[in-house]
Amino acid sequence: MIPDLPTEPHRVAYSAWIAAVFGWDGVLPLVVLALPTLLMGAFPGNFWVMELTTVILPVAAVILRGAIGWRAIARNHCSESFRRVQQNAFVFAVGMLFLFDVTTVLMQVLKKGALVWGPENLTALVVGAPVYLTLMSIAMYPGRSRIVADARPAAHDHDDDSMLD
Repeated sequence: MIPDLPTEPHRVAYSAWIAAVFGWDGVLPLVVLALPTLLMGAFPGNFWVMELTTVILPVAAVILRGAIGWRAIARNHCSESFRRVQQNAFVFAVGMLFLFDVTTVLMQVLKKGALVWGPENLTALVVGAPVYLTLMSIAMYPGRSRIVADARPAAHDHDDDSMLD
């Protein structure tokens, strides 16, 4: 680990923060949305592909996002009290992500017309997406740290990372 130099100011790694939020929280829902269509196109009429996609995909996505996000919160440079706020925002946002994933997967596998996007669904998406991204931006805030030459925050060890075990 490179020691902090006293002349280096504490900064927020904005590019890494934005990339983390929009990378995971922009790409993961798109993958969950596209994968059932691709699998059902590759295996048309296959009951097991439809069932496994409906059940496993949203659960796997929420577990993946939960594990990666929880670890990021545990290793950030924020105070313990703000980290609790981040954890609460994260849990709520991951719940929103799970509901979105389940809904979009169900819309693809149910019979036509069973669940469709209507004006009320569009309103929920237009309101829900910014709320979700705002919550994730709060949850993934890395805190201020000394920025090293490669523009990533220096490693930060906490005394108690037991929530990761």
